[in-house]
Amino acid sequence: MISINSVFQKSSYKLRGIAAEDYVAQQLKLQGFSIAAQNYQKQYGEIDIIAQKKDLVLFVEVKCRKNPLFDVSSVITHSKKKKIIAVAKQYIAQHKLDEHTFRFDVAFVVDTSRAAAAEKKYFQQSNNNAGLSLEYLEDAFQSDE
Repeated sequence: MISINSVFQKSSYKLRGIAAEDYVAQQLKLQGFSIAAQNYQKQYGEIDIIAQKKDLVLFVEVKCRKNPLFDVSSVITHSKKKKIIAVAKQYIAQHKLDEHTFRFDVAFVVDTSRAAAAEKKYFQQSNNNAGLSLEYLEDAFQSDE
C-alpha cells in the first residue's frame, strides 16, 4: 500500500489518485464495508471502488484535489456518470446482485496542508497527520432506471 503522506507531498497526479483511492478504501473498511474491487475496468469505463456491506453495494468515484474549493458538478460530468452507471450495471449482472441495494457515491480527498482553517471545517473527516480531508457524498447521483 502506498503511503498517503509521502505521495500527496511529492508525486505525479496518477500516484496521488491511487493513494486517494487507497485512503478512501481504508475509510470504508473502518465503516464495516468490504472492498469488492478497486479500479474495476470495462471497455467503456471504470469504477474506482466497489464496496459492500450486507446487501448494500457502493460504487464510489474518488477525486483527488489540492484545492478544497471546487464545484462538484464540474468534477463529475454527465458523461462520467453515464460511464460509471454502465459499468455498474455490468458488474451487477455479472455478480448476480439484482436483489441488492445500490448507491453511487463520490469521495473527495483534498490536501489541506496549505488550506486555511476556515476551509477545513467544510470537510466531514480529517486525517491531520497527512494533512488530508475527506468529503464523502452518499447518493451523489442516481441511475436513470
